[in-house]
Amino acid sequence: MIGAECRLSHFNSLNRDIIFDCILSYFSRNYKQELDQLYINKKELISEKSALYEKKNKLQAQLSEAFENKEKAYHDVNYYKDEVESWYDKSQRTTWLFGNAGNKLPQYSLFGQSIGDLESSKYYRDSAYNEVTEAKKLIQKLKSDQQNLNNKIKQIKNNIDDVMGKINQVKKDRSTMYELKDNGYIKRDLQSKLDQISIEINEVNLEINNLVSQKNDYLNIEIHEKGIMNLDAQILEIKKQKNQFIESFDLNENKQKRKLLHRENWLKK
Repeated sequence: MIGAECRLSHFNSLNRDIIFDCILSYFSRNYKQELDQLYINKKELISEKSALYEKKNKLQAQLSEAFENKEKAYHDVNYYKDEVESWYDKSQRTTWLFGNAGNKLPQYSLFGQSIGDLESSKYYRDSAYNEVTEAKKLIQKLKSDQQNLNNKIKQIKNNIDDVMGKINQVKKDRSTMYELKDNGYIKRDLQSKLDQISIEINEVNLEINNLVSQKNDYLNIEIHEKGIMNLDAQILEIKKQKNQFIESFDLNENKQKRKLLHRENWLKK
């Protein structure tokens, strides 16, 4: 695709070679092939989005069912919890109130109260508790899966928007190409002009390289004729002597000599 630097509105501010290169780039593309591929991408993304929505609908149905199962399990918990409490209340009531007055109860009985009734109620109560726990776990998992699906759907939508943007840009570039044709531009002529400009640029570069080479030759001749090499050598020698003097000045032996000389001058005074 054509970058912003190749828009027609910018041509007046570009160099001649860049102008022809930009214009030529509009003629050097297969717009049908680009659009066909983008439409294929768009179709695949829409199909993928539909599949994700189908999964989301199934997931929502499973989630609704899980909530219903949780509510039913809670109902069973409360029901059998009341059964257990009722059993204990009845076991303590007097016989006048159809109770057992705290008497020992049989393990099983076809009539009246028995330990088996209590164990059965506790069993169903505990089973209902387990069903509530499992339903909560399933709901949590389904919600997590639902969030992941929503994120994927969001990304797919962004990808579709991106493809649509590219499709619109290709169509705009194709319209620009038709506009250029209407203004008299022909691909063959543009390529010929661009080739000619390239030749001119190469010739200018060769001339620049020759001038740079002549400049370097002239500088080398002047350096030798003016004795600059000798001057540079003298400067280096002076710098070397300076460094040697500074290094010798800091030697401990020379420090001691300066101290001794200073002391002798002080005593003389």
